[in-house]
Amino acid sequence: SLFNSIKQYVIPKRVYFPSNASLSFALFEFKSIRDAVFIFITFQHKKFKNSSRILLGFGRRLIFDHTFLSNVKMAGFLSIFSNKTKANKWKLCWCFLKKNKLFCYANLQSDKAVYVIKLSKALICYTSSKSIEIIQTNQSNKDYSYFIHNHNKQEMLNWVKVFQQIQHNEIEEEKESVLSLRDISVDNECQILLDCAKCKDKHALNKMLSTDFDSHFSCISCLKQDILTKLDIANLKHLSSNYSISDLIELLHKDELATFLDLKLSELLESGEHYISCPSCAAKWEFIPGDNDNDSPDFNQEIGINNKLLSDEAQIHYLSHRVCCRKCNKNFCRSCNLIPYHSGFNCQLYQIYLKADKCRFCSVALMPDEIGLNPPSEALKLVCNNSLCLEKRGMSCRKSHSNCGHPCNGTLDEKYCMSCINDGCEYKHKYIKQEPDDYCNICFTEELSEAPCIELDCGHIFHFECIQKRLNIKQYHDSPAVNFSFSRCPLCAIKISHNSLLKDELKQIQILYRDLEQRAYNQLKEEYGQTIINNDPEKNIKYAMKRYAFYYCHICKNPYFGGLASCRDIAQGLNNSDFVCSPCSGIGQEKCKKHGKDYMVYKCKFCCSVAQYFCWGNTHFCIDCHKKQENHDFMTTKSKKDLPKCPGPDKCGLGIEHPPNGEEFSIGCSLCRGSDRFYSIQTTDPPQNENKVDQ
Repeated sequence: SLFNSIKQYVIPKRVYFPSNASLSFALFEFKSIRDAVFIFITFQHKKFKNSSRILLGFGRRLIFDHTFLSNVKMAGFLSIFSNKTKANKWKLCWCFLKKNKLFCYANLQSDKAVYVIKLSKALICYTSSKSIEIIQTNQSNKDYSYFIHNHNKQEMLNWVKVFQQIQHNEIEEEKESVLSLRDISVDNECQILLDCAKCKDKHALNKMLSTDFDSHFSCISCLKQDILTKLDIANLKHLSSNYSISDLIELLHKDELATFLDLKLSELLESGEHYISCPSCAAKWEFIPGDNDNDSPDFNQEIGINNKLLSDEAQIHYLSHRVCCRKCNKNFCRSCNLIPYHSGFNCQLYQIYLKADKCRFCSVALMPDEIGLNPPSEALKLVCNNSLCLEKRGMSCRKSHSNCGHPCNGTLDEKYCMSCINDGCEYKHKYIKQEPDDYCNICFTEELSEAPCIELDCGHIFHFECIQKRLNIKQYHDSPAVNFSFSRCPLCAIKISHNSLLKDELKQIQILYRDLEQRAYNQLKEEYGQTIINNDPEKNIKYAMKRYAFYYCHICKNPYFGGLASCRDIAQGLNNSDFVCSPCSGIGQEKCKKHGKDYMVYKCKFCCSVAQYFCWGNTHFCIDCHKKQENHDFMTTKSKKDLPKCPGPDKCGLGIEHPPNGEEFSIGCSLCRGSDRFYSIQTTDPPQNENKVDQ
């Protein structure tokens, strides 16, 4: 009667009512909240012809699943008072009697029961015709008392009767179903029977469902079979138009529902451009294009794969197509799926870029608008219009090799073309071991193919500009020691030479070298005299260049004689600014009015002794202090307070008044004062010729 009355207004989705309950109840599930509210208001005060009394409750269905409802014996509203809670007041609860427990909910929308009363071992006492007291003992032997009241006497009697049956074990416990309601068998004799809209057979109302898109009831088995037979990508449209997600949740098991959702997700990802799949890890994402104002990187610093800033068109393509996968962190183009993204080009231009010739210097693809105009020769036609590449083109050899036809990688105005170094060239000389993609062994920043090169007479190849910079002698003036290693090949240490180029650079080096050779040879003759000079002048010069050291003056930048080469490695505590020649520093420039400066004698800078060594062109040493310097007891690193103090003119070994140790000082002319005088105050062991450098 209730079902037919409701059906006149709204077709419910599902109906459940137990056939064996002493006190009837029914759960109606509607297709929308609007239908549920409408029925609730309509039947709230409605009277039936047989004077049956109806209590209505409104709430969510989800908390009462089919497994829970399958074993419910009775349900209804009861007023309950208990000493288990601190609140001393009655509560009107919606109660389910399931097996031997009474589940009491504050309302139909509650997810958690307020009370769960175990009836199997409880003590039930009558307090009136409409109320009872249930005393329950828990495991800690603590008693809880529940007062249950119903304002209808007959309803209360029905509840008490079932409670007593449980007390006497007259109700057999049923195994709780692990399946949903759609799988529970129903006794058709006690149920409302309806015709299925699909198979036309009669089925119990509990086993039927009216889908959200249909106004008729169909049996659950027919609906489920219809769904499972069409559970594939080709029939998704049919399933989506005939069944809602709510219907599918009701009809399918979890694994079946998961299959449908996966198919639906695949359809969604393949149908829209804003859903993308990573070509590397197959992860799927939603793509939201960026805009130039908020999401773009700094395009003033973003360089494309062609080593150029992005054009306006390339920036738009970058924002709308470049994707970085959140799972594998690889960036790709969402249109052509290429990894990595072709920054600087759209997909079509990128294919042209891949097939285009490359600039011989920077390897940039020669797009139609990037080819350098007016090439000076056929060998230099594959050069881009970048200013640096055009400058290199102007310095390059215009010829191609006659035997293989490859463009010469050499330099303009060279008399003979350098050897071909192209990969796989059959005419490449066997002694050429360098490749075009090898780095220049001077700059180590660019490959040999990226600039005009030069092949030295030793057979090694370098950038022409790198060789020029290496041979620029002025750049070495700031380094104290004069060294000619820069004039040798970095790979084989042979003196740099070329058949037609580098003449000016090598000429300056040759002039300096000859000058120092002469000065070293003169110093050797002055030190040893004519008697010990070898008859072979070439050997004498080589020996002199190895024995003596020359330094660049920090002030005038001219080279000057700085003593023995062995002292070069013990110049601790000296800065570049300390290397100053005598004319610029004034050290060693004192003169005797009678004999000039050749016979001037100096005090050791670090003690009260006569100096026998003049190192680096600025420091005088006695024999003892020089030995300490050689033994790494560096006198040059000590401050004045750490040096020996002069005891005064009366006790000083020099017998004169002089500045504090740590400063240069000239004692005077040895001829005027007598050589014996200086030897007697210096040491009893006069220095030998081979261990000193004469003043």
